[in-house]
Formats: sequence, structure tokens, C-alpha cells
Amino acid sequence: MRVTAVQHTSPTRVENSSQILVIRLGVTAVALAASPVLLLVGGPLRQRYLRRAHRADSRALLCKEEGWVRPGYFVVTNSALRILCWPTEQLLKKPV
Repeated sequence: MRVTAVQHTSPTRVENSSQILVIRLGVTAVALAASPVLLLVGGPLRQRYLRRAHRADSRALLCKEEGWVRPGYFVVTNSALRILCWPTEQLLKKPV
């Protein structure tokens, strides 16, 4: 039996820059703290999260018209997370 956690994150208003900065720094800090794990298995985890975030039935990560952004947006766009997941993503790429 597989148990999956359902995250219900509330959107953050774009005008609230201090809360956005805290979320952005928190995502980076967690990525750096989990760097050994991300270097080993980060590629598949990141790909799975990206597929889930970009499904047709998932909620949008960003809405410019209404002025809000979800915390998952910072997970998807975080450069430290992308760099730490890059080695395993390259290993798992199918050769052309």
C-alpha cells in the first residue's frame, strides 16, 4: 500500500515580499541541508515533482493576473536544487 502526502499550500500574495523571501531562503536552506541525498537520488525526485506540478489537473504555481505565487514555484525554480539534482539527471538520461 502506497501512502502519498497531499500538500495544500496556500498561495502567497506577490506584494508580501518578506514572506516570499523567507520561503525562497527556506527552500535553498533545505536543499543545502539535504544535498547528500539530492546528489544521489535528486534527479528522479525532481523529475517526479516537475511532472506532478505540471499536470493538467494540478493547480497553477503562479498567477500574475491575481498576484499570487505558490511555494512550489520556488521549489521548481530554485537554482541550488537544480544544481544538486543535475548529476543524477544526467546519469538517467537516455542516450540518443
